[in-house]
Amino acid sequence: MREKLEKQLKHTIEQMGPDDKQTERIWRGVQSRTKEKEKRFPVFRAAAVGTCVLALCVVTGVSVNAATDGAFFESVRAFVGMTEQQEKVADEGIKLGRRESNTYADPLVACSDAYIIFANERGLMIYGREEQTLLAALDLQALDCNYFNADTIETHIMMQENLLYIFNEYKDKNTEKVYTYDLTQAGLENALECVEDPAEVAGIQKQWNSYAAAYRRDTFDTIPAAQEEWNGSRDLTYSEYSIVWTDGKGAEQISCLLINGDGTYELYTCSADDLSDARTDTLALKGYEDSTQEESLPKFVYTGDDPVLKALCDYMCKEDMGGRYLGDDEENGVFIPAPVVYKTVTRGDELTVFANLWSYIYKQNGNTLDCVSGGEQPSRLKLKPDGNGGYRIEEHLTAGDGADYEKDIRDFCAGYMISPGKFIEAGYKYEGIRKELIRMYVDDNHLDIKYFKDYGWDPIALDDENE
Repeated sequence: MREKLEKQLKHTIEQMGPDDKQTERIWRGVQSRTKEKEKRFPVFRAAAVGTCVLALCVVTGVSVNAATDGAFFESVRAFVGMTEQQEKVADEGIKLGRRESNTYADPLVACSDAYIIFANERGLMIYGREEQTLLAALDLQALDCNYFNADTIETHIMMQENLLYIFNEYKDKNTEKVYTYDLTQAGLENALECVEDPAEVAGIQKQWNSYAAAYRRDTFDTIPAAQEEWNGSRDLTYSEYSIVWTDGKGAEQISCLLINGDGTYELYTCSADDLSDARTDTLALKGYEDSTQEESLPKFVYTGDDPVLKALCDYMCKEDMGGRYLGDDEENGVFIPAPVVYKTVTRGDELTVFANLWSYIYKQNGNTLDCVSGGEQPSRLKLKPDGNGGYRIEEHLTAGDGADYEKDIRDFCAGYMISPGKFIEAGYKYEGIRKELIRMYVDDNHLDIKYFKDYGWDPIALDDENE
């Protein structure tokens, strides 16, 4: 029986896609329950660490962990506790927090005299106020608990004394597990535990509801500065929610996180009794300024065997159609087209293509490509053979904005057996081709990308077993 379970688990690990060295390291962690001597997580020095992010919990689940008597969780815990992995998460998490396109600053999830704790879609950062440095960074992607702007999933983080509770709340299913993180062991592998007992999980969820009602505040509704000098500011972002906490003198405080245009993080704190009594504390994250310079992603190149799709993708990339949606913050992003072909008409050697040319700009966030901008371009294109088995674009008519949008579509559909209304409707069906071309890009460039995501929506897995 044990041999069968080990074989099953090893197969599961192989499906994750780690290289041989990483697979062997994980497998050794599962087979051996012995623990290394604990070491305090060292003060971070920002470094580019090439450790592959393995979102283990996403592709496995509770059943595998139960079948191996908790050994699988031990391997996950060992992975997220690795010093180099924490450095990688801190580097990428702070890089993500500093994006100019962010609507809000990173969520402030807990605060005390000892800690400032914030999180984003990459990781959880634990900052020691006395130490004036990051004490630890927890890989939330590996735990599948990084949903702060999704649609059907929301990650909750609650601090009770020196213990953090981390779990997902779903619209369409029950929460099956809660992670706990012991702040007194911040940075150590054993700081992380997993609760799977249904009654205990339900109790923690109930505590969260009480906690959120008592200690979580909408920053705009609560902090006067959010309604005044911060409102519409391009110089800073603030966390959407503020945290109410009690300091060592028993005084109640309200704090939110600020991220300034120059990349500095600040804790903004008001007295709960007098909101005009405010102060800011700058977080010492200067060491990350150089390390958080983003590397450029490789350019997209269509490598499929559809000659029409290749012609459209090559044309869109050559014409830099993504450039019209590209802001300063997307400098190191990648443009990936998603042309949706509605209908083709052949007349002699000429091919007329009716398509909506969708353009998307993505930036990498760990194992996810975040969409940061994009748009559409309803079009009629005339293609002719290029003599090499493909096509070249001879003519491109497109729809304008506003009142011209529908008029232009009707005009370039005139003379063809095509309904402009149907064209508009079909032109929006971009999900399939978008996913196909992102998957092509990831595979061709051997990138450790598992998902792509639009702001406010759930991430979409590139390898969906239900397809």
